[in-house]
Amino acid sequence: MSESSPSSTTTIAVPAAFAALSVDEKQAVNTWSRYFKQLTGIGLSKEELGNREARKQREAEEIACDRCERWRDELLKSSPIVKFMSDHLRRSGFVADGSTMPCVKCEELRSGGFSPEEGIQLCWNRFF
Repeated sequence: MSESSPSSTTTIAVPAAFAALSVDEKQAVNTWSRYFKQLTGIGLSKEELGNREARKQREAEEIACDRCERWRDELLKSSPIVKFMSDHLRRSGFVADGSTMPCVKCEELRSGGFSPEEGIQLCWNRFF
């Protein structure tokens, strides 16, 4: 953990009773303190805040990608329109299933597409 200037860190007064705690209890207090700092962002240095935001962004992206894959699989099974299109693609020689329809992150102006080399691409960051 990096040192930060006093102006960027909230100082918390430690009660005198903290000194009377056992080593295990102090360790538990420190663990919970770190947990709540990460949860709230309060008391983190600028570097720690940046790492926290990057982690939260990665987690949100993973959730969005997983949701896209679940919806894709469900639509391939249950949506009459998607089943109709995938059946006709199959007849033309293109197997339309989860392996040929990856969920990918796309640029802002794109929501998906098709190319013979890459198949059907679903943009998880534009999948509503």
